[in-house]
Amino acid sequence: MGSSPVGDQSLKAVVNTLVENLRWLLVLAVVGLVAMPRRAGLFIGALIGSFVALYGLYAFPAEGVNARFLLPVLPPLAVAVAYGVRFGWLRWGWKSGKAWLWALGGIVFLVTSLLVPLPDRLETLQERNAAAARDVQIARELVENSDPSAVFLAYGLNDPIIYSGERLGLFYRRLLPQDPVTGALQWDELETRLVEVVTELLQLGIPVYYVQDSDPPFADSRNILQRHFVLEPQNTAPATFRISFEP
Repeated sequence: MGSSPVGDQSLKAVVNTLVENLRWLLVLAVVGLVAMPRRAGLFIGALIGSFVALYGLYAFPAEGVNARFLLPVLPPLAVAVAYGVRFGWLRWGWKSGKAWLWALGGIVFLVTSLLVPLPDRLETLQERNAAAARDVQIARELVENSDPSAVFLAYGLNDPIIYSGERLGLFYRRLLPQDPVTGALQWDELETRLVEVVTELLQLGIPVYYVQDSDPPFADSRNILQRHFVLEPQNTAPATFRISFEP
């Protein structure tokens, strides 16, 4: 229920993600857990509860791109939903003498539950894919004239530079120690660690670039670098600098 160095409220995120994506299917899952044989219900319920508990303790909240962590919980949930559908069929559909009507109603209900959120999902996916494509293009343009051995210091563009630009990335969080008691990243150590790493890379003859991909610069990184190095402008969108020693 608390925070971690990379996110907050992991347990709440698990519940929110399941409710947002499965909606009424969760009601059928609960009905199924109650309706299925006791031993099976306890087993399937324990599986679901174990996954929820584990990801509720995981540092990365299971939402957004990290919602993929919840994929293992879907098979036992699907079994529970199937039992819920079966329970409704046997209790009302089969005994009513209009089994076909109940079957049709169940199919319409399930299909509607899946299709109603689909337009919003597709729009979200299109926006995400367009943003990702822009980041890939920007990353490739940034590294176009750099040496293959160059190292880039970025935040939002760190992954596109590494995977699409095929350059090494120097990520802020990897530089910082954690508080042994709270587990929080010690940001007051950033200047010391950043200067040490950049100095070592430059001494080895490795080109180092700084990308200001947020405004104001993330963690005051631009000012930190300007206090210790020379920043030579390379690009303007986003602002990119080659780092070098004072002449």
